[in-house]
Amino acid sequence: MAEHWRIRGYDSTNLMFERNVPADSLSEAQIVELLKCLAATKLNDGEVISSILGNAGHLAIKRNGGGGPDFITDGNPWYTADLS
Repeated sequence: MAEHWRIRGYDSTNLMFERNVPADSLSEAQIVELLKCLAATKLNDGEVISSILGNAGHLAIKRNGGGGPDFITDGNPWYTADLS
């Protein structure tokens, strides 16, 4: 079976959505940007500006070293992407 990116969004522990995208259609850099865009849709203007200026972590993306999603956002709602 071909690999795909599994992209998920959560509100607290509740799954809001899940989407699978072919792995060869997005690079890791594009996945990071996608997660930032998804997270930004739930922020107000001030939170977006603060995050871009580095004063808030709303758009921060963590790379997981093992045992979980490959990429994860901070905050709530939160988003993940992993290869599966």
